[in-house]
Amino acid sequence: MQLVLKDHRFSPDVITIPAGQRVKIDFSNQDATADDFDSDDLHVDKDIGPHGRIAFFIGPLTPGTYAFKGELHAATAHGRVVVLPAQ
Repeated sequence: MQLVLKDHRFSPDVITIPAGQRVKIDFSNQDATADDFDSDDLHVDKDIGPHGRIAFFIGPLTPGTYAFKGELHAATAHGRVVVLPAQ
């Protein structure tokens, strides 16, 4: 799953994944300032430098909605992970 931070906004700002699977997030920051991927719901806090790239995993998760934000620009950098029941 590709996740981009640009102009202090996440794209996509909604990530949809199936329940019960571990998912790799390839996160790139296209801004000239540092930020992070921060989620109390997901128990993830990953710092990223200006124009940086990191990868991390989320899950496996149960069905539901999990919020995330860029801690340094939380007013604009926010989104959610939607976990759908396995079919």
